[in-house]
Amino acid sequence: MSELLERAHELFAGFEAELKSELPQASGNFDAHTHLGTDIDGMVGRPEELTAMLDLYGFSRCNVFCLDEPDRHPSFRAGNDRTLAFAEKSNGRFIPYVRLDLSESPIEEAERCLDLGARGIKLHPRAQKFVLDDERLAPVFAIASERKVPILIHGGRGLPPIADHLHDLVERYENVQLIIAHAGIADLSGLAGHFAGTPGVFFDTSVWSAVDLLSFFRLVPPEQIVYASDYPYGGQPGSLLLMLRSARSAGLTEAQIVELLAGNANRIADGAAPLEPSQPQGADVLRQPMAMARIHQYLSMAMPLIYSRQQDPVGALRRIDGGADRRVARRECEPDRGRCGAARAVPAAGGRRPAAADGHGAHPPVPVDGDAPHLLAPAGRLRRARPRAQRDERAQRACRGARADPRAPRGGARALADAAGGRGRHRVADRRAHDGAPDSPCGHHRGDHVRLTVNGHLYEATAPVGTSLAHVLRELLGLTGTKIACNEGHCGACTVQVDGVPTLACITLAHNVLGEITTIEGLRDHPLIDAFVRSDAVQCGFCTPGQVVSAAALVAANPSPTVDEIRHRMAGNICRCGTYPRIEEAILTWRD
Repeated sequence: MSELLERAHELFAGFEAELKSELPQASGNFDAHTHLGTDIDGMVGRPEELTAMLDLYGFSRCNVFCLDEPDRHPSFRAGNDRTLAFAEKSNGRFIPYVRLDLSESPIEEAERCLDLGARGIKLHPRAQKFVLDDERLAPVFAIASERKVPILIHGGRGLPPIADHLHDLVERYENVQLIIAHAGIADLSGLAGHFAGTPGVFFDTSVWSAVDLLSFFRLVPPEQIVYASDYPYGGQPGSLLLMLRSARSAGLTEAQIVELLAGNANRIADGAAPLEPSQPQGADVLRQPMAMARIHQYLSMAMPLIYSRQQDPVGALRRIDGGADRRVARRECEPDRGRCGAARAVPAAGGRRPAAADGHGAHPPVPVDGDAPHLLAPAGRLRRARPRAQRDERAQRACRGARADPRAPRGGARALADAAGGRGRHRVADRRAHDGAPDSPCGHHRGDHVRLTVNGHLYEATAPVGTSLAHVLRELLGLTGTKIACNEGHCGACTVQVDGVPTLACITLAHNVLGEITTIEGLRDHPLIDAFVRSDAVQCGFCTPGQVVSAAALVAANPSPTVDEIRHRMAGNICRCGTYPRIEEAILTWRD
């Protein structure tokens, strides 16, 4: 183990040295988006850790604000007081922002904190559940304009289109300065269409996807961009190196990068006039060598495994070091296989990180303040192409073996035993006692074969390594109650439970599932079903299975949740029809 740690330190030391060599030789670097405190999702921002990160890479200042704290009621008062205290002890390095909740005396809290030394306002429409046409926003923008302090507003995932309403507010309060967080990826084209070229409106770079940044740089002038890490959700050296390389790839000059790292944010903090915007930089087409595309795919495959604490994320990483380039080179030398490889390079699925099972009780996938990367499915691990005749023969066999019952296993899957009796129950118990033993029915997968315990029944199916759990459940086992909507882990429609923990099935690899799976079909007799019907919490119904599965895990962990707990735990399940109040009512009254 010590050798592994030494090797890890050696690798990261090289990574840090590479970043320092790429940093422009300038002073006054500024991180425009950091948090201090403890979030209800478990993330922690510590002032000493943030200070060390700033020191290591030559940052002189940063904007700081509190997280979505457990003691956020009332008005984020306690968190704001901690932010002000951290800033006072930082000798001017931490620029404090007051975080507001529109439902809890926002103007009074803003005035209180601005009088105590806060120098900006933080708004988070997703976490605090408001939209940008909310009439309560007008007085917030009014006080920001009057006090000449900037507003930093969440612009990342989990929001409906925000550009039009935000533009109306900026037009109404002309002097207000605005920082749109996370490169505005929630509505990037709309926001860029309204604000590109508008002095005083800025975007920060706190996203985890190079593709997002490259698209962003081609839409927004560099004079309107400020660097941001989103600490503790983003850190160094990864965040900074991602921004630097994306900016250079987009064609920004070194002088423009210096302004992005230091000048633009320092002018905001010091109340100086912004630079006049120039033209955006970047190309409309992304080109990538095939070898790098393979590496990208394997890294993308490993990330959801790491975040969801599943088995063998190192196995995916080893594929990079273990010959990805050699496999690409061999395939390119064989014309037929080269054509198949080119087809597989088109991503079949994508994902964003689900919430990890952290041992503090079952909870659904909870979005965080930062923005997760667009993770793509492992195209390099898809099934090897077969001759047409062989594919046709396999298709005919599948048709001959089709079952009339749509809920019956399909595509070569077969039920082995009822886990509630006889062999199934004993072997599940044996798996728990001897995890990974050869006799384990769920989690012991060989090659293309996968065994899963679903709703108390044990199944065996044939699926390529890299197949998502959602695909296996729907296409092979016939359990179509699990829906696939975004196929990227954004929306929660695919939520199932694995050992009671809500899990995003569309970005979970079936071969890595070791626990017992519960789908919506396994909850048909749960009281929540009647509660959803009674509360009229269903409109189009597409998101309802995922909503019920997440809610069942919530009430299993806490039979009497508060409204705030419901909103937090259900935040990963999106309802496009907007029935959130009725969903909350259903969960509050599930035992009635």
